[in-house]
Amino acid sequence: MHRVAKVLSGIEKAIVVLCYVLVSLMVINTSVGVFFRFVLNNALSWTDELGRYMMIWVGFFGCYLAARDNSHVGIQMFVALFRPGAQKVMNSIARLVVIAFLVIILAKSGEQLGLLGIQKSSALEIPMAIPYFAVTFGIFMMLIENLAQLFGISGAAEKASSTDNMGI
Repeated sequence: MHRVAKVLSGIEKAIVVLCYVLVSLMVINTSVGVFFRFVLNNALSWTDELGRYMMIWVGFFGCYLAARDNSHVGIQMFVALFRPGAQKVMNSIARLVVIAFLVIILAKSGEQLGLLGIQKSSALEIPMAIPYFAVTFGIFMMLIENLAQLFGISGAAEKASSTDNMGI
């Protein structure tokens, strides 16, 4: 189990770096778009679309990182109604409900990717499966993280039990 936690930690570090890179590229992309549109009066057609797709990827990377840190809005208010012994059970039940939801969304997003492989984006002319894959990837990573926390593999699970925060 220690090996799985180490792999998840490595994935987290890589995703944090990707977030920094993508946000930096978003700033550059937006600056270039603004410069061309308002200074040169010659708007580039692709900057808005590229910025939108990078934002989608950063958003789903952020969803995974929030799940890793137990920072998602949770159902702690409901769990807090129970005695401390029952709260652990309720946290597990809540995590199982989230896992079931993530499995359903993952299956549906996988179906959509097959359909989107033939569509091209309007400005960049890339397959629409590329921006939509952010949903599949983010949901998959949240599913892995929730399973790891359910089984006590993740370092975030230890943080969650010490802070009484049920992040989903």
